[in-house]
Amino acid sequence: MRRPGGFTLLEMVVATAMVAVLAGSLYASLYTALKARRQALGLCDDVRRTHAALDFLQADLESAVVPDGVLAGAFEGVAPDQASSDEPFLSFHAVANDSGTGAGGIQLVEYSIEPSADGADKLLVRRVTRNLLATQQTDPPAEIICRGLQQVTVNYFDTTAWQQEWSSADQDNVLPKAVEVLLSFAPESASNILGSDIYLSFVLKFILAFGLGFLLPVFLVGLNVAHVMPSAVMIKGWRVAVFLCFLFTAVMTPTPDPWTMIIMALPMIALYFLAVGISYLIDRRRAKADAAVDWLQVADDEASAL
Repeated sequence: MRRPGGFTLLEMVVATAMVAVLAGSLYASLYTALKARRQALGLCDDVRRTHAALDFLQADLESAVVPDGVLAGAFEGVAPDQASSDEPFLSFHAVANDSGTGAGGIQLVEYSIEPSADGADKLLVRRVTRNLLATQQTDPPAEIICRGLQQVTVNYFDTTAWQQEWSSADQDNVLPKAVEVLLSFAPESASNILGSDIYLSFVLKFILAFGLGFLLPVFLVGLNVAHVMPSAVMIKGWRVAVFLCFLFTAVMTPTPDPWTMIIMALPMIALYFLAVGISYLIDRRRAKADAAVDWLQVADDEASAL
């Protein structure tokens, strides 16, 4: 009577392991893609805010008036890193271009770099004094144009060279031909310093994953010693083992390039074949030991010498 074919326990274990690894790799890929999408959207928001800050500067500078007359005062610009937190690094008079408030005439525009309330951030602040003829001047409200600044660089062009400072009183009451503004900032979602908890978590996961991966020969030899997986099965399934090694390293390596995956997969494949060779020697020695025992060679329906 012919026994119907089916899957062995080893085949079921290997198939289950393959499905688990594929599911884990799919989850890791989707998680990485969604996380990258969130970070990209956050960076785009930061870039849009930076463009808005530059638009404010451009609009104000384009409406600057020649520093001559009663209301048109001096155009003063100093290096931002030399100005104190309570003094503007750029100050000039400009034509009011805010049509929403209905204000007109000449206004004083000041830009400064000030620390945030907690002192952990630098802010680009804009102040506008609209009524220059008021008998009693009050401090204008502060408008936060950009957050997360690291450095602000402003250069002024005088038709021959770029200068870091500009004073209309020293330039015969003329405006610079061009103003160059460079904003260096750290986005709100970014950090320049990697936290120790993130670093330790990454290193421990990396060491644990590949430490377990490089224990593959010990695990396979242990299964062979326990009479669970003979060397013939390992040799027969070497293609599956190579595929699983590459799949494991593709999921666990932190970089998307193939070279890191190959460098990590080749030692695991070499260790697998080392385990196959050791298991083959164990099976061979076990077979010789079994052949030396006479009663093991007796058929099941015959009586042994014992």
